[in-house]
Amino acid sequence: KHKNPGLQKYALDCVLNYKNKSVIPYKNNLHNLVDEKKFKDELTQFKITKDSEAIQPDHREHVIPIILRILYGKMTTKLAADKKGGGQTRRSLIMRYLSGCNEDELKMFIDMAFSYLKDYMTMETREIYTSINKNIDLKSVISPGKLHSILNLFDVVREYFGGYMKDQLLSEFFKIFYAVCSNVASVLSNVEKVHISYVKVMKNLRTLAISILGKLFDHFDKYIWSKDELFVIFKCLIWPLVPRLPIEGVNNPTPLLKLFNTWCQNPRYYTLFVTCDENDSSLSVLPFIFKLIIAPKTSPGVVNLILDMIEKLLTLIEDEEEKEIPKIESFCTLIVKAEDKADINFGSQILIPHLPSILEVMKRRIA
Repeated sequence: KHKNPGLQKYALDCVLNYKNKSVIPYKNNLHNLVDEKKFKDELTQFKITKDSEAIQPDHREHVIPIILRILYGKMTTKLAADKKGGGQTRRSLIMRYLSGCNEDELKMFIDMAFSYLKDYMTMETREIYTSINKNIDLKSVISPGKLHSILNLFDVVREYFGGYMKDQLLSEFFKIFYAVCSNVASVLSNVEKVHISYVKVMKNLRTLAISILGKLFDHFDKYIWSKDELFVIFKCLIWPLVPRLPIEGVNNPTPLLKLFNTWCQNPRYYTLFVTCDENDSSLSVLPFIFKLIIAPKTSPGVVNLILDMIEKLLTLIEDEEEKEIPKIESFCTLIVKAEDKADINFGSQILIPHLPSILEVMKRRIA
């Protein structure tokens, strides 16, 4: 999986010297994948989907790992054309090609691409967070550049492979995201010991992570988020930022508000709005959204977005298909006092404590 095509060729020759009967028939194909000039044409002609039958079923377990290593190397090569988007084009080409892999093969690629975080892949979700938090050493943290590239690659894999992954593989894949978020959060929790420029970079990474999280909730709308996953998400990304939403969100919708807007599109996520901190029940999402909407300097664009969110909460209910999917259970939730009011949807029930704020906004609009 080396980035250098010359070294890739030598490595491939070494592998072929073993004369594995399952690999030898594909010798030319593999050489063409290594060859920069023939690489694109070979991707077009040498299909790895099961339907294409270019690779015999009993050969796949030997050939596919070699292809994955070659293509991972190709994907991470810095091209001269990178500045013109050549690297992006190549990456898209490779990812589309690899979507022909089965789930086990995708897992192999994920393990390879994110080997830097392999220690976390075997941990339980909450353990990732507690382990990183407990063992944080500010003298030897993962560099922001590395975390940034991991997040970017994570998002690319989500985009191209996400639809092919079942929940089990998704939950393993998401651990990469939790590991990055936990690393960022652990640095930012020691902000007084960290150089100001480093803090800024880490905050930018957290913002990127929130944007990616919004895509996860949007893309995997039937995924059954576990309590531990939600715990890590809230600890790393929600609780540190939501108290500042009424100040930071007045001019434009922040990535955090956009995430909440994504939650509003799906009744399965409404329980997240009444999720609260285990040690402080006053720390939950909705109060800060309403502080933002009634703040005097909040821009019309932000107010309109929140009103749209409120409308979704008031009107959306799960359809029959969604009712069959297990409900999301959060790690700690507020008691919803209107649960006995069966004639209104859950979104409306959780808005009842905030009716004064809604009425205040309506009063201003009429005035």
